[in-house]
Amino acid sequence: MKLLEFPRWLTDPAMWVPCAGGCGDEVLKSGPRFCPGCEPKIPPAPADRSTALRRAGVPERFRVPFEDPDNWPGLPRVDLRAWTGRPWCCVLWGDVGTGKTFLAVELLWRALCRGDSGAWVRAAELPRLVFARDDGLERLQRARVLVIDDLARGTVSGAWPAIASVICERYDDLLPTIVTTNGAPEDLSDDLALADRFAEGYVVRVAGGSRRKSAI
Repeated sequence: MKLLEFPRWLTDPAMWVPCAGGCGDEVLKSGPRFCPGCEPKIPPAPADRSTALRRAGVPERFRVPFEDPDNWPGLPRVDLRAWTGRPWCCVLWGDVGTGKTFLAVELLWRALCRGDSGAWVRAAELPRLVFARDDGLERLQRARVLVIDDLARGTVSGAWPAIASVICERYDDLLPTIVTTNGAPEDLSDDLALADRFAEGYVVRVAGGSRRKSAI
């Protein structure tokens, strides 16, 4: 009988991660997140884009398909279409009206199609959810992929620490997070640790002028 031989790298513990199904088994870091036994537990891909995004909290305006999927912005050697949550975050920043939110929603939709849970929230709503311990906060914390839209320095006393607390918790748990903002990440806060966390992800400038057209 011939013994099976495995490449040396397969025996390296660093190449394996726990199964996302919580069964205790391990899977290759470069492969599917679920072991064969847990794979049937993955919910089927949603058939209706609009309904799935509505349930995730995305406003109706942003549920339409991304208009230019073959011309995605990105840094050299960064293809956002291949992003599945590693590195942990994707920060989309640029001028007003360049399509950052539509791009973020497209990434969220692709995560839903992979069977991930997802949610969308406007950054300005986070302080209220945090201070009130609203039920909506638990929904955001449970979501594997979260879009935080229109992040900016808080203008209300205590607003920014509340927003930062949500982001830092997701960073600690390595939960995929997509952030849109009009300013460069390093200009959002005096918290250098938070800016350093963003630097561990994709920081992508969405260039171009506003796509919004004034009605005549």
